[in-house]
Amino acid sequence: MSTSSWSTLIEELLESIFNRFEDSRDVFRCAFVCVSWRAIALKMSGKFIPLRLSDGRGDTKTAFNIKTMQTQKIRIPDYFSYMHCSTNYGWIIIFTDAVDFYYNRPRKIHLLNLFSKAKVMLPPTSNEIYKAVTSTCPLNPECLVLVAYPCNYNYEHELAFCKIGDENWTTLDKSYFMSQLPLHIDSLTWYKRKFYGIDGDKRLVVSNLDSRTIELLYEEPLIIGFRYYYAYLVESLFGELLLIFSDQGR
Repeated sequence: MSTSSWSTLIEELLESIFNRFEDSRDVFRCAFVCVSWRAIALKMSGKFIPLRLSDGRGDTKTAFNIKTMQTQKIRIPDYFSYMHCSTNYGWIIIFTDAVDFYYNRPRKIHLLNLFSKAKVMLPPTSNEIYKAVTSTCPLNPECLVLVAYPCNYNYEHELAFCKIGDENWTTLDKSYFMSQLPLHIDSLTWYKRKFYGIDGDKRLVVSNLDSRTIELLYEEPLIIGFRYYYAYLVESLFGELLLIFSDQGR
């Protein structure tokens, strides 16, 4: 089989092949075959390497691999201290310019892949990004990016999204569904072609990108007694949406 025919394998077939790998390093080796393989490999990387990135100082961070219980050093180029936000698929948001919130000036930001060092530019923003999630690998031009940022001193959050290549962010309207309810986002995720979020009161919200709104699915908390725990929305390997709690830092 020629090199050109390898590069034309359909996405579903490549995902099926990559899912059979037991060593995550094999996935990243496939990323160097061609552009199409690279996009799928980066997309699959989040399922193979559950990493926790340290908050240490400087541009070199320590990544802890939950699967192998090992650590590795990762250098983040163009890094400004405290100004980064992790997403999914091994990407983080980096502010290209040093941030000065006193003047509220838009700053250039981009997505950076921790392993390949690939960069994808995002619309500039003057806001401090608190949470971020993507719909797929950012190398896909159809990728959507959703971010949460504080909008006042009470740390209430606004949600905004963009498509890769957009020049501006689009803010989602929460006034109709949540006019009397403060929104503080604990976690964001992409699940079955929609962005979902869990707020500080452990209520589930969903974004309607067509109407540019945020909808509250349930007014009551999903679970009682966990208000002061960190909450994370994650998709399991079996396609289930899970709510995970942690009492670290609380």
